[in-house]
Amino acid sequence: MPTFNPTPQTSFNRSTPTDGNLLGGEFGRLYDNDFVLKSDIDAISAMLTSDISGLQSQIDQHTIDIAGKVSDNPNWSNPSTTIAPSVKAVDLRIKKVAAMFAGWYASAWTARAGSASLGLTDVCWSPELNLFVAVSVTATANNILTSSDGINWTARAGSASLSLRSVVWAKELGIFVVVASTATANNVLTSTDGIVWSPHAGSASLLLYGVCWSAKLGLFVAVANNNVTNNIITSPDGVNWTPRVGSSSVLFSDVCWSAELGLFVAVSFLNGPDNIFTSPDGINWSARVGVAGLGLRSITWSPELGLFVATGNNAVANNILTSPDGVNWTPESGSSSLIPWGVVWSSQLNLFVATSVTTTANNILTSPDGINWAPRAGSASLALSGICWSPELGIFVSVANTLTANNILTTTPLGKGYWPG
Repeated sequence: MPTFNPTPQTSFNRSTPTDGNLLGGEFGRLYDNDFVLKSDIDAISAMLTSDISGLQSQIDQHTIDIAGKVSDNPNWSNPSTTIAPSVKAVDLRIKKVAAMFAGWYASAWTARAGSASLGLTDVCWSPELNLFVAVSVTATANNILTSSDGINWTARAGSASLSLRSVVWAKELGIFVVVASTATANNVLTSTDGIVWSPHAGSASLLLYGVCWSAKLGLFVAVANNNVTNNIITSPDGVNWTPRVGSSSVLFSDVCWSAELGLFVAVSFLNGPDNIFTSPDGINWSARVGVAGLGLRSITWSPELGLFVATGNNAVANNILTSPDGVNWTPESGSSSLIPWGVVWSSQLNLFVATSVTTTANNILTSPDGINWAPRAGSASLALSGICWSPELGIFVSVANTLTANNILTTTPLGKGYWPG
C-alpha cells in the first residue's frame, strides 16, 4: 500500500542531467501520492454522505412541507369544516416561531387611504365574508368602509343621521351589528354583507358606545354612555332589543364576552373604582372594583392567557388593567404619555396590541402577557381609536378618528394560510 511522500527525488534545474531513472522515480512518487490522496478523498466523501443523510433525516423529523399544507384558494363559502382550510394550514411549530417575532412584526405600520371626511372609531373582521368593516362617528351618508384586504377601502351607505361607534360580527347569525352614540329611535344597524345596512330600534334615549356577541348565549349586549338605570340593552338577533338595568352611576364605554368564563364584562369612562360591571347572562349585572382615578375605554379577552385587558382613559403611568376573572383587577404600567383606546388580542401571535388617541409617534403598545408593554411607532398625526386582527390574512388593522386621507394603519399582511387554528 503506497504511503504519502512529501520529499522529491531530487531538485530539478537547468543543470540537472537528463536521467530517466530520476524522472521515473519522481513520477512514481507523485503517482503514489495521488493514490493516497484519492483514497483519503473517497473515505471523507463516504463520511460526509453518511453525515448528510443523518442530518437530512433530522431535518425531516423537525420540519414540515409548508407548500403541501397551505391553501392558496381556501373555500370560504363552504369550508370542509367549521374552520377555513387556510387557518389550519400550518402546524403549531410555525405558530410558535411567529409568536417569537410578534413584537417586531407589530412595530411596522403602513398608512392606508381610508376617508378624509370620516372620523373612524371601530373596525372588525368577518372570516366568513373575508371582509373588514370600519365605522365612523361622522354623521354622513357613507359613514361605513369595507375592505377585503385592509388596504383598499370602499365607502358604504350607513346612516347620515347616526354617529357610529362600535361594530361586531356574529358568525352564527351571519350578520354585522353596529351601534350609534345618537339618541334616536333607530340607532342600531345590521348587515349580512357589510354593504347593505338596515336600521333597527335600539333605544331612543341611549348613546350606545360598545357592542359584543356571545355565541354561547346567542346574545348581543350593547352598553350606553348615559348615567341612567337602564343603560344596557340586549338582543338575540340584532333586531329586537330589550333594556337592562346597568348602573346610573357610570358611563359605559365598551363590553366584551369571555366564552371560557361565561362572563360579560363592561367598562366605564368615569373614573373608578366602581366602573367595571360583570354579568353571566347579559341581564343581571354586578359592580366590581377597578382603580380609583382611572376611567376605562376598551376591553378584550385572551382565551390562551385567561386574561381580560382593559385600557384606561387617562394618560397616567398605570393606565392598563388586567384580570383573570373580571372581578379582581390589577393595574399595569402602560404609558403615562398615552391615552390608550382600542385593544385587541391575537391568539396566533400571542400578543395584545393597544392603540392610542394621543397623536405622538409611538402611539401603539404591545404586550405578550398584558403586564409588560412596549411602545411601537404608529403615527404622530393619527388619533388611533379602534383595532382588529385577521388571522386569515395575518394583519392588524387600526382606524383613526382623524379627518385625513390616510386614516387607517395596517401591519404588513402575512398572507392566507399562515395561521393555525
